[in-house]
Amino acid sequence: MADLTDRDYEALRKMLDFETTHPKEEFYLGWEWHQVGVMQATINKFITMDLVERTFSSRSTKAHMLTEKGKAVAERKAIMPDEPVRVPLGDMDFSSMFSDIVGYDDLKELLRECLQVEKPIHVLLVGPPALAKTLFLWDVERTWGEQAMWLVGSATSRAGLWDAVSEKRPRILLIDELDKMTATDTAALLSLMEKGRLVRMKVNRRLDLELDVWVVGCANRIYKMSP
Repeated sequence: MADLTDRDYEALRKMLDFETTHPKEEFYLGWEWHQVGVMQATINKFITMDLVERTFSSRSTKAHMLTEKGKAVAERKAIMPDEPVRVPLGDMDFSSMFSDIVGYDDLKELLRECLQVEKPIHVLLVGPPALAKTLFLWDVERTWGEQAMWLVGSATSRAGLWDAVSEKRPRILLIDELDKMTATDTAALLSLMEKGRLVRMKVNRRLDLELDVWVVGCANRIYKMSP
């Protein structure tokens, strides 16, 4: 919608997240501004646009809920974020990538080739600490810039991580400590790698996004990884 700013869309997503992640009994009359973290002035604006309806009003309380139109706008913006800008491969300098790493010439060439093909090829670097695995990820991130996204396997269970991936839609996903990723997040990652789809379920909400992404991961031990 032309009259909505990025902050407005963010506010609508907060309302949608609240309604889809909290039991209906918690807001059967509707939610208040402080529950969703959106100022009342913004809510009043949405009311005039038929995106929010006031469901209860008293001297001390004003309760609201998203309209069907408001839900549709919030879901559409969340599922179809703005298309990221991708730099053409021909404009990138692959020759200097890994120039600060001594040795591993075969691995350097393999990674360069994998990151320049048309369809994703994923790479897992495995070995004990102090073998420059993380340095390879840093160099890939430096080369790809905003098109790369860095994750740490031990922290991937935090709320909103896969939402962040779906919003940024990186070309390169770099995962350090992949062997510490939870089984649930590993399953989501495998679906993304095998089918090019990111599927995430919430209460009354389903995120299903097609995404071509190259995954480069590091792990100290394969046997500790979720099957």
